[in-house]
Amino acid sequence: MKIQLTSTRSRFIVGESFGVHVRLVNDGAHSVVTPDPFSAQNPQPTYSVQGPSYLLTKVTSALAGAMPGHTRPPVGAPVATVTLVPGEVLEGDVPLSSWLDLQEPGTYEIVAAVEYEGRIAISPKIVLDIDGMQAQGVSIGVDEGANFASSMTASFVQRGDVDRSIYDVVLREHDPESGRMVPEGMSHRRDLDPPADCVHVPWGNRARTEASSSWRFWVTSEAGVSKLRVADSPSGEPVNTALARDTQLLLPAFADADDTLDVPLLTDNGRVVEVARFRGGSPPRPPKAASVWRSKPTSRVLNARLALGSPAGGNARRLVALEERDGTLTVSHYWVDGPSTPTMSQPVSGGQFLSGAPMAVRVTSDGTTRCRFLLCTHGRAWRVYMASLDFDAEGKLTGPGAIETLVSRKSAMPAAAIEFPLHSRDDTDVAWVLTDYDGSYVWGRGGQKAIKGQVRAPLVMPLQLRPLALVTYLCTLQPGQLPDLVALEGGGVGGG
Repeated sequence: MKIQLTSTRSRFIVGESFGVHVRLVNDGAHSVVTPDPFSAQNPQPTYSVQGPSYLLTKVTSALAGAMPGHTRPPVGAPVATVTLVPGEVLEGDVPLSSWLDLQEPGTYEIVAAVEYEGRIAISPKIVLDIDGMQAQGVSIGVDEGANFASSMTASFVQRGDVDRSIYDVVLREHDPESGRMVPEGMSHRRDLDPPADCVHVPWGNRARTEASSSWRFWVTSEAGVSKLRVADSPSGEPVNTALARDTQLLLPAFADADDTLDVPLLTDNGRVVEVARFRGGSPPRPPKAASVWRSKPTSRVLNARLALGSPAGGNARRLVALEERDGTLTVSHYWVDGPSTPTMSQPVSGGQFLSGAPMAVRVTSDGTTRCRFLLCTHGRAWRVYMASLDFDAEGKLTGPGAIETLVSRKSAMPAAAIEFPLHSRDDTDVAWVLTDYDGSYVWGRGGQKAIKGQVRAPLVMPLQLRPLALVTYLCTLQPGQLPDLVALEGGGVGGG
């Protein structure tokens, strides 16, 4: 009898889920009874592992891996067996990473052995290389159509020594009131060739977080030409869409209930917003792309935000743009599935947009488009204001809008963000944050009194925020580590 191990890849990263393929062969002339290598409670086969995390050889099995502390397989434990006739092969995968704790990067050697009724078979060793985490460009998928989401999917680019890959992480929400998120089930999605610095997961407007959205998109540069690459499934081939030299992605992009992905783009030297639409399908195949909407040129577009209405309303697509029109700051509301002219534009006075023009947009169940953005003024003090504008189901302004003071400081803070919390029953509720390079921050909910805090290490602002609960809304990550959702509180930060 022979036992052999193979691995789908020879290189993994710390925290990644992986298995080994086990192949058991009866190469003798008689039938044999042998332990079933795929029984979840079997003490056989055993797997001996040696490497940086186990300087002394670690021996485990399916039974030992299910026991607290992952102890050595107990002697005398009952064994589930199978009978193999001469020449018969039994093979399959075992979740070896769930039985081990490989937290140290380096090279690991693994050997399998099966012993029963005086017969023993030992596999040739296999070698696995475990790389350290070098995560960058983390993106988190948000389901704005769900009142409660017990899990979300995050993707990031792993920057290896010679190549780059996309990885997915499932984030479980154990306590929505504190915002605690626990990463589970990290897995390799695809290699990147040519490489990219960031991958993006679209937001949705329906409860699809239990099964991760298949859409992933990223930007590459090949021979000086930038290309938007979109994949509609882990097994589907990406499609390439050439981008003009000055094109920028506007995030988040949205995927709807019909498996359609809309990616907003800033084109024409920052003067036009365009929406590229990709349609998926089954079986997996390259998505088809088309430019479905372009705004008419303006002096300059500072930022734009796409939002979807409810599925019951046909997923009506709205786009709100912060523009500079002949020197005047203007908020414009568009129908993406309609004309390229705005349904309404409203001049804004009394300040200037913060760096990046942070804004939040949400379409409510009655078709109202709510827009919130941050303004600032400079004088003896540096003041930040929140401006509010609402557009009705016809795209018309519902009132004169409002501007309220959020905070007054001696100096500016370089990064700011604003977002609607998902778990709030009040659809006018909004959370905002200002952060500095040294890890200090100021945040609040609506116009309530600002709260100051300090994190243990400098915050890195992500591309997307995902507000969670009463005191939690900022999604951050520490460079080189797994994505982390952090709760901002009066006394500091509590991490997930």
